[in-house]
Amino acid sequence: MKRHGNHIRIQKGITAKEGYEGNLPTLSIRKNGKEMKFYRGSSLGFSDPLTKEDQAYLASLAKDVMNA
Repeated sequence: MKRHGNHIRIQKGITAKEGYEGNLPTLSIRKNGKEMKFYRGSSLGFSDPLTKEDQAYLASLAKDVMNA
């Protein structure tokens, strides 16, 4: 898993993008460029570089997208 600014490459074809809606962090997960999941909440802040805990949390959020 690699971070490039607010973009995170989870695996080939699966990416996440961090953002904000007002003061609330957001995370969109895409598969081959198509948005598949959108999350909003205070637990969506990830460190740079990504910690093992961040990577595990991102993998769990992206699990449904990976299998779709």
